[in-house]
Amino acid sequence: MKITFLTVFPDLVKHVSEAAKTIDPSHDLLELHFFNSTTRPTPEELEALTRAIHDSDIVVLDAMGGDPQWIRATRLTLDDFDGAVLSWGAEFIDKVRLGSFSMATARNAIEKTGSHADMKHMPPDMKSMLGNTGAQKSIKGILNSAKKMIPIITEMGSSTDSGSEISGINRVHATVKGMRTAPKFMADAKRFSALGKAFHSMREPQADFFLRHLLHFDGGHPEVVVPTPPEALAPASVGAPWPSRHFPTVEKYRQECDAPHGRPTVVLLYSGLTYPYDSNDVVRALMDSLRKDCWVVPISIVAAGGESLEALRTLLSEAAPKLIISMQGFRIGGGPMGGDVDSSTAMLKSINAPIMHPLILSRYTEKQWNESRHGLGQSEAMVMLMLPEMDGCLAEIPIAAMTEPAQNTATGVVTSVLVPIPKQIERFARRVRGQLRLSTTPAPQKRIALIGYDYPAGEGNLLNGAFLDVSESMAAIMRELSHRGYQTKTPSGQQLLNDLLAQAVNSPEYSQTVRPKTYLRADAEQDLPHPRAWQSMDETHPSPSDCPMTTPEGDFIIPAVDYGNVLVGIQPGRGSVKMATTDAHDTTRPPHPQYAGFYTWLSQVWKPDVIIHVGTHGTLEFLQGKENAVSAECFPDMLIGDIPHVYIYYCGNAAEGLIARRRAHAVLVSYQPPVMQPTRLDGELAELDDLISEYRRSVTLMPQTSAELLEQVHGRATALHLPTDLDELEVELARTKRSLVPMGLHVWGQAYTPQEARLMVRGMAEHGSFDGELAPALSPSEQAKVVGKVLGEVSDSPNETSLPKNLWNPKTPKTRRSLRESGTWRLGHEICTRGYNTMTRWKVYSTPSKDVTLMHA
Repeated sequence: MKITFLTVFPDLVKHVSEAAKTIDPSHDLLELHFFNSTTRPTPEELEALTRAIHDSDIVVLDAMGGDPQWIRATRLTLDDFDGAVLSWGAEFIDKVRLGSFSMATARNAIEKTGSHADMKHMPPDMKSMLGNTGAQKSIKGILNSAKKMIPIITEMGSSTDSGSEISGINRVHATVKGMRTAPKFMADAKRFSALGKAFHSMREPQADFFLRHLLHFDGGHPEVVVPTPPEALAPASVGAPWPSRHFPTVEKYRQECDAPHGRPTVVLLYSGLTYPYDSNDVVRALMDSLRKDCWVVPISIVAAGGESLEALRTLLSEAAPKLIISMQGFRIGGGPMGGDVDSSTAMLKSINAPIMHPLILSRYTEKQWNESRHGLGQSEAMVMLMLPEMDGCLAEIPIAAMTEPAQNTATGVVTSVLVPIPKQIERFARRVRGQLRLSTTPAPQKRIALIGYDYPAGEGNLLNGAFLDVSESMAAIMRELSHRGYQTKTPSGQQLLNDLLAQAVNSPEYSQTVRPKTYLRADAEQDLPHPRAWQSMDETHPSPSDCPMTTPEGDFIIPAVDYGNVLVGIQPGRGSVKMATTDAHDTTRPPHPQYAGFYTWLSQVWKPDVIIHVGTHGTLEFLQGKENAVSAECFPDMLIGDIPHVYIYYCGNAAEGLIARRRAHAVLVSYQPPVMQPTRLDGELAELDDLISEYRRSVTLMPQTSAELLEQVHGRATALHLPTDLDELEVELARTKRSLVPMGLHVWGQAYTPQEARLMVRGMAEHGSFDGELAPALSPSEQAKVVGKVLGEVSDSPNETSLPKNLWNPKTPKTRRSLRESGTWRLGHEICTRGYNTMTRWKVYSTPSKDVTLMHA
């Protein structure tokens, strides 16, 4: 029997070829041909594939993410092929046939069940596959959920008609039963399903079953004994990958395999399937690196999407982990076919543990990744970064990549396999240890570094941040920390500024009263052993003016002030005062040596348990390095080191916040804007607006004056550097008139008063949109309802139609109680919840007037 495999699955080539040697050592029964669809094919390879398919009895096709040329050539060849076709991906699912079973037959049977009235009983995935009755649609578009078709087809084989009501599946079954080949159709559908399970879990036993099954049933060799299919694993189970053992409960794993012995519990989620790559070696390497410091409970997930959630929820609840490590792409409970992310979010809330997310570079070799300036491509970033981030995943650090392509001596196919990257495994393990240290250290012993900014250097820019009063916010955080048992002084915001100006500003010309801390360059180079990094910094910043916080001896001035176990530091600028602003966002330039010295001193000398950057935004995340999937050679990763990183970030700048998350491993905690109100035109702008109105009236009432008035409008607009086209000018004035102007700065944790909430909502409701036409403003009653919801006075019930009459009276007991119970409210994304937060996965504490992120407890 001749079988051709087109696959992206390197372990399939290895296991199937080895199984073939055992089953058919004399090569009398099997002739196998393998093609790797991840490579770009040559014309000769495409011609060889075409010949192999024509000569084959069975073709096994898997081109998920493969080169499109392989797919096009294969589909063309299959038009003239009459053998069996096995595929479990969207690219070829319409071509599937095995014995009497085929997807085309299944589709025809479903179409014969009747009208759209019958279709309403069908599962959603089946309906999407059929589309309109009788319509032939693109398979790639229709069959994105192809894997779910297989259980449905199998269910058809076991379903029975009962009663007068016939479900969609039973209607299909009834139609198929009318065929002469119905029993064989159902049997072959089940065979197809069994072969698919073996394919996606391909190891030695599965490969042996796969080949023997095809030889026995489809190859004319009934004498070949078909083994019992390998036992299917539970959707989620505790699975030690070496030797391969699975346990139904965490307690069983503890008894028979490993015990905590006082170590904190860490759950490691990984795919128990071998498709599209076998991650067992990576799991083992990561567990070996973590074993000394934590008790790792490895949970193997084999079911797609939400099918594993119930089993996973049980195991996570039993394990009660301090930390979860997820090696999964997509979201937990999700996948390429969808899933139940709402249930998974509820599950993660109940577990309330941070999630760290090491990256598996299944489409890159280590060399390709190291040489890439960008990191992951767009499609990989979607699956491996963006979707897991919606679960709150942190520390997106690559730990495994593909080997350099090598030719399999047995098959002649060039393939790569997934292997761990030892340095990156240890890099990730160190961040895990830092996170666990933060969660287990008692509050009086925790050391916290609060970092503000001062660029360009100077008194006027000290502790600046977008819409945030940073000094008062730091003071509020320190008061809250002290209240919760942390060892810290509680200076006022003004005292913080005075201390920093006296001791630790970002320019030597202001440090006149007390000599600040210094850090010997020799010590810095020893504490940060990256010779190439130091060389690169020196070459990029050769002038002394590039390092204003450096002593004549070349040592580093450290702009920081101690307040017990809390340190307030000032992030160095990116270079000279002249270049600090222009270099702030330049991801192609390394920082100057004193910048690296500051963060090295912070991590290696002062040794905080967490670094909190306060305000939007600093420059750490914009240092030289990859855009994502950063390496230890990228400066943001290098300088943040192993220390947990929190970033208090403005909620209106989500895009740049993601940069901090991906490049500097930051936990983003948002702060709300200050109260804003619509502005009004005054001065020359008001006069110009009046002149335009006068011109508009003159066109109707006194047209003889219109030309002169229009000329005056043009003259004033030119003088004010505004558009001279009248329509554009009116839009610009309207935009200015309706712009929101902040009334001061926000203080972290400080709630809006009812009056401020009303002013803010009114300003936003009247702001409108200038993309085309103005958005309709909310009516006063609608605005009142919005404010009521903000202050907790209106329920989420759709029947809610009115607000309490005393909403705006701050002296009434109900209003005071409402503010006290709701804590800090936020417009948009301000965080103020207890326990789990989907976006940050950190514990956030609320009080009536403060919203302070501490550390995960």
